Amino acid sequence: MVEALYAHLVAGNIAALARLFPQIAALDTPLSGAVDGDEALAAYVAREGAWLRERLARIGPAVRIEDDRHVAVELVLQLARDGASYELPVAIIASKLSGSFGQIRVYRSTWPIDGSHAYRAPIRWPSTELAEPPVVRAYFEGLARGDRDRVLQTFTQDGYVREPSGSSFIHSGPKGRAAFYEAVFGRPGGVPLVHVNSVWAGRVYAVEYICAAWGPARFPPMPGCAFYELTENGAAIRGVRIYDDVTPPSE
Repeated sequence: MVEALYAHLVAGNIAALARLFPQIAALDTPLSGAVDGDEALAAYVAREGAWLRERLARIGPAVRIEDDRHVAVELVLQLARDGASYELPVAIIASKLSGSFGQIRVYRSTWPIDGSHAYRAPIRWPSTELAEPPVVRAYFEGLARGDRDRVLQTFTQDGYVREPSGSSFIHSGPKGRAAFYEAVFGRPGGVPLVHVNSVWAGRVYAVEYICAAWGPARFPPMPGCAFYELTENGAAIRGVRIYDDVTPPSE
């Protein structure tokens, strides 16, 4: 199962990772970029496996959703550095193929690791055929226009936004969300996201996107992923969990 990707990586189990794919391994990760073929897979396991073994304290439980084309997984790595522990939230999107996976894409931020943001080239390109829950579409529209009120109206009273850096960066309740989006829209203009793929299962909607603008700032397009947790009737957003390394203009 794709949920075991990090366990296999830490164990250095190249054979188990190779079995996730029907033929040639095809991953894309923030540290290693495209990982295609047996040699690249072995190098990926050696490099990232060693990195994780030096820092990993625990792999948190995985939460999985899927539709007929994709599996989407969220988990949190508990890491340790210089005597301090920190979280690294990770999202994994896997394209189903022949009983296994055609490609696995890993999303996370670099900021919790070394305090910087790393550029990453887009992995997939836009699709015009994505089904979107109406409330998430309203959220996207408000985000693109820089309309804070429109965005805030899509949430439940106790809804929250979690930044890519983990639970220390959760903004919940009306005041917390308002302060977060006030900072996001601190310059004229919004944050338009170009959507490339989605997974919609029950009350959770996961979307992969490309971001190339933040307010007036323009930059090379970067990929990201976010999970939207909805109410039971789908009318409001209970939580937004973001996985990307897009750099705010102030940085």
